[in-house]
Amino acid sequence: MSNEVVSRLSRRLRRLGFETHPNKETSEYLSGLGFEVATVFDVGVAGGTANLYGAFPDAKFVLIEPIAEFEGKVRRNWGDKIDIDFHACGVGAEQGELELTIPFIGEKAMGTRATLTSFDDDSGAYFSKVEKRTVPVRTLDEIAAGYAGPFGLKVDTEGFEIEVIRGAGEFLKSCEFIIAEVSVRRRFAGGYRFSDFTAAMAENGFEIHD
Repeated sequence: MSNEVVSRLSRRLRRLGFETHPNKETSEYLSGLGFEVATVFDVGVAGGTANLYGAFPDAKFVLIEPIAEFEGKVRRNWGDKIDIDFHACGVGAEQGELELTIPFIGEKAMGTRATLTSFDDDSGAYFSKVEKRTVPVRTLDEIAAGYAGPFGLKVDTEGFEIEVIRGAGEFLKSCEFIIAEVSVRRRFAGGYRFSDFTAAMAENGFEIHD
């Protein structure tokens, strides 16, 4: 679709009371921001983050996921496309072990919704059951010590994002960008507020882009 056609459609939609916005979850959008990184950390990788990998095809990718079973899927899908290291662990403010909660809908495990914190009553009621397992937890500072910067970071840890940041003080000094999935409303028992996360980012020299 040409730019002229897109412009005409956008004007017509505005007259009808709608607004159009670019799709920012694309490799093209990310690469167009101009970041230059040597190593990208994908924390909470699950099955992979295609737009991230496409945006930085020459980078080293450090994929981190507490559900170890995801490693096989990630390597099958991405092992011949990007340079991967996989770490089967959680990421938090300090090293140790924590209980991971994996929710189910029916008999299907929802691995992408697994959390190192606890669901609140409303969110927990949505699931038919949960599986709990103890997993190792490392800090991002410790994991990143063996990798070359500058870094990029994507973090999607279902309510544990602020704990990832709290264990990344040194890492963030060499980090060019952070993509974080953060809830505006609280979904987890005792979870952080959106303003808590933005304040933690500001303390480390980052501001919201979008």
